[in-house]
Amino acid sequence: MSTNPDDDRITSKLPALQFYQLSLASPEPQPGIDFDKDAAARGMNFQWKGQVQQLPSEPLWTEPG
Repeated sequence: MSTNPDDDRITSKLPALQFYQLSLASPEPQPGIDFDKDAAARGMNFQWKGQVQQLPSEPLWTEPG
């Protein structure tokens, strides 16, 4: 089965979809409910230790725009 590029009904809608996605407001975190300072501290410790083993990689080029 072959597809005719002129039958593409999606590509023309992508810029409007991206605009809509980027216009959505992020929810405000609720102190004491959505953020755990102890867990964040553990994550920072893990992140710094993990950078020692980090290997260089090529960019994925997956972000829109």
